[in-house]
Amino acid sequence: MKITRLEIKDFQQFKDFELDLTYPAGHERAGEALRKVCFIGQSGTGKTTLLETINTLLAAERYTYASLENLETLISLEGISKNGQKGGVSVAINKTNQEKKNYYTYDGIWSDYDEDHARKMLLYFTAGFIFHLNSEIELKEHEVKEIFALTEEKVYENTLGDRKLKYNFSRDKISEIWRNILSQASNYMVEELKYSQNLAKTLVKKPEQAQKLIAEFQNWKQTAYNPFEKIAKILNPLLERFNVEVKTDFDFEKIEDLYFIQIQQKEGNRLPLSGWSSGTKQLALTTAPLIALNTEAAIILFDEPENSLYPDIQRILIDYYTQIAPEAQFFFATHSPLIASQFEPWEVVELGFDENGKVQRRNYYEGENHVDNYTIFPQYLRWDSILTHSFGVSYNGNDDFRGELLPKTLRLKKQLAQMEKEKKQDTDEYRQKMETFIKNAKKLGWTEELRTFYEEDK
Repeated sequence: MKITRLEIKDFQQFKDFELDLTYPAGHERAGEALRKVCFIGQSGTGKTTLLETINTLLAAERYTYASLENLETLISLEGISKNGQKGGVSVAINKTNQEKKNYYTYDGIWSDYDEDHARKMLLYFTAGFIFHLNSEIELKEHEVKEIFALTEEKVYENTLGDRKLKYNFSRDKISEIWRNILSQASNYMVEELKYSQNLAKTLVKKPEQAQKLIAEFQNWKQTAYNPFEKIAKILNPLLERFNVEVKTDFDFEKIEDLYFIQIQQKEGNRLPLSGWSSGTKQLALTTAPLIALNTEAAIILFDEPENSLYPDIQRILIDYYTQIAPEAQFFFATHSPLIASQFEPWEVVELGFDENGKVQRRNYYEGENHVDNYTIFPQYLRWDSILTHSFGVSYNGNDDFRGELLPKTLRLKKQLAQMEKEKKQDTDEYRQKMETFIKNAKKLGWTEELRTFYEEDK
């Protein structure tokens, strides 16, 4: 399932708001649902509200109302399945008595929408969700549930039947989410622990049988599917920038070790969850679900994916996520120009207030919605240009400081050039001006030659 359209008639700061979430005319995928969408805009323009709206509608239990003709639609989503079947869901109110209760009406079937009855997967990573997982102790509050199986041949297999698969990483119990997602990984560790315990007992009571048990253990290690190897293969290339990595072997120290992936420093020292940096948590706790769950029919919502991540990771983050879950549809809300730069212009939804204080989308094209009519291309802009063209930042630095120093330095540059024409380089005045100019130029970040500078400073 992919969302193709969102309409909001009147809800909070949105009124008569429509989003066409398909590729524009002239694109090789024209009319198909966008694979990824980026919401940007000033705080308060409703980026998170849109994510919450999508989450609420897709996570709602099915409801059939007898008198559909009495309902007035407030919010609606439209989508299309992999086999071309259209469907939708909407929230409505009763027009006759204006009941405040929301009615969820379904124009099609979203849970069993295609021939092989693939399930809808909904993942919602809220801003700052990593801080809901405060300690490893929380992870032992729930029993491991056999919900998802990681296998070598087919990584994704769920056994939930008709139950919707949805996770909200701020409202749901974080410990239960991770116990479910990593159940197969936990089972692998439990099995390895059993072998270790049996071997220890055998060495004490029946040492003559130890070699046989060691051989069985080694054979199991070689043939059993190790979920951590797959997680490490995908996650470690980014984690190595933090000088840490996912452990692919298992060291049992306490019961919490059975319930979560383990991270170690490159030197081999294991880090408890409480010792992980915020950036490590952000990457590990968002990547693991994308690896472990069936994302073929998934809608994945990310609010502020840049949280706690350095710019070098932000600039590759969207490609990283979409490559892990290539069949999913992603919705991101961000304040980062580095995140926005990874989207084509038709994938960017820039929100702003109109003269009535209602939110509208700013179009990046003129006339028809055609690939040739777009005027802003975030992928090709410098970071500062993205801030200007897409984020509405009209200044090029800290005006309180740069705005004062820049004109002084430009005047000095002109004075030095004039003195050079007059052959006054050997004067004390010239040397003093040059020394001041060099200091100022370094503060402004001009090039090492100090006689050239950035375009915006001309």
